[in-house]
Amino acid sequence: MSEREEMVMPGAVRPTIADVARAAGVSRTTESHALNGIGKVDPRTRERVAKVAAELGYHPSLRAQRLRHGQSRTIGLVSSMPVAVAGGPSRLGFFMEVAASAAETSLLHGFALVLVPPVESDPPLDSLDIDGAIVVEPDENDPTTKRLQARGVPIGVLLHAPAPARDMPTTPP
Repeated sequence: MSEREEMVMPGAVRPTIADVARAAGVSRTTESHALNGIGKVDPRTRERVAKVAAELGYHPSLRAQRLRHGQSRTIGLVSSMPVAVAGGPSRLGFFMEVAASAAETSLLHGFALVLVPPVESDPPLDSLDIDGAIVVEPDENDPTTKRLQARGVPIGVLLHAPAPARDMPTTPP
């Protein structure tokens, strides 16, 4: 069994860029440039590296790419409502409707969505690796929003409009 065949066997260790470079007979830098379409790499070498990567079942590590670009590709959907208010079925139902829509839209754009539901104490926002947040119904002095802003997290706000404001004109989808 060849080295390449061993790499694609079920249960085998996931192939790395070093494995692809070694099997293609190039340096790691050339392998990286070839697969990322950057640098001056001969088109035949680029093609060979891509073929070897496919044969080995190599897929770039999303974690490594996100680390390199400084992005988590994750958005937080944060409820700023107190638990006492959000505990009612109609309020939580609204939050879940927003969550379903936000999750679908996030996935379509290559992002994951993290739900931060209403909790009794302050949510551990500092431990969330997020690129942005949607804050649901914050009040004017919302501490959650202020904490996110202090971290430099871009924020979108979703306000549940009172009945009279719902008659405002909207643009068709």
